[in-house]
Amino acid sequence: MVARPLSPEQIEYALDDVRYLLPLKAHLEELERSGRLSWLAKSCTELEDTRNISTDPDRAWLRAQGLRPSIPH
Repeated sequence: MVARPLSPEQIEYALDDVRYLLPLKAHLEELERSGRLSWLAKSCTELEDTRNISTDPDRAWLRAQGLRPSIPH
């Protein structure tokens, strides 16, 4: 059972579902419509493989295809 009222942290956690998950759903649907959802699935599978883990956890996401940060000019 959840105590009421919710703490500010609990409210923020719940709001994050709306902030992040709904836009993510729209992006996933666009990938599906464009026939590219399998590309994402492949990248996610590669990220799950522990052999692909970088020694620097803060930079491990760079191994996902197409996620290189842009270099300012």
